[in-house]
Amino acid sequence: MKRVPSNQAETMTEDLAESDPETGNRSPQGLFRSFCCALQGLRLGIRAERNLRIHLGVAALVCLAGGILQLTPTEWALISLAIGFVISAELFNAAIERTLDRIGTDFHELTRDAKDLAAAATLISALAAVGVGVTVLGPKLWSWLLA
Repeated sequence: MKRVPSNQAETMTEDLAESDPETGNRSPQGLFRSFCCALQGLRLGIRAERNLRIHLGVAALVCLAGGILQLTPTEWALISLAIGFVISAELFNAAIERTLDRIGTDFHELTRDAKDLAAAATLISALAAVGVGVTVLGPKLWSWLLA
């Protein structure tokens, strides 16, 4: 019976061990495990990160509005990319914060700066998504409200 890895580092090590040495291809089991780790990270983010939950709530409202306003496939693509960009930025921000907290909890200017920079990246992605939302949804929402 195969041993279950106790942490993600062991999982990644075992994934590499399961690679075909000649082609470098990973086994289907390793790929499945990678997806499981990614889903575990998403669940953790949803559970632990308030801002991620806010972004997901706004994304749900935008998708509802998109359905009502009958967005074109191109408009859905733009909205989907914007949502994915914000969610990814928020998850990267959370990962950076957790990594820095793991390294040490004592105050250090570089730690503060790194956290601020990660938060700024999330803010910029959210503002860009607002721009996409206003550009895509604004005219249709205005027409719908005036109809």
